[in-house]
Amino acid sequence: MDASAGAYARATALAPDNARAYIELGAMLPEAEDAQGAIVLFREGLRRDSAYSRGWYGLARMIDATGTGAEALEVCNTFLDLWPHRDQRYREVRQRILALQGD
Repeated sequence: MDASAGAYARATALAPDNARAYIELGAMLPEAEDAQGAIVLFREGLRRDSAYSRGWYGLARMIDATGTGAEALEVCNTFLDLWPHRDQRYREVRQRILALQGD
């Protein structure tokens, strides 16, 4: 575990209501390494702050890689509802929604 991940892991232990710590720690887990672990961390963060759009983005990516299309579609739509920017991340998720709807 690198220093950043260690700091977020300590933050979840010291401040268990800190949504950001869970979400940032989840974002550090590549899907090939521990997608299920990242999903747990994103869900824990979102349980603490359901409006944390970065958490929905990370959860959408991990579920899309490992879960069902219906669940990925639901999480992607939630992200788009919360994400205030019309940037590359928004376009990426929008394209994925269109692909999931076509499946």
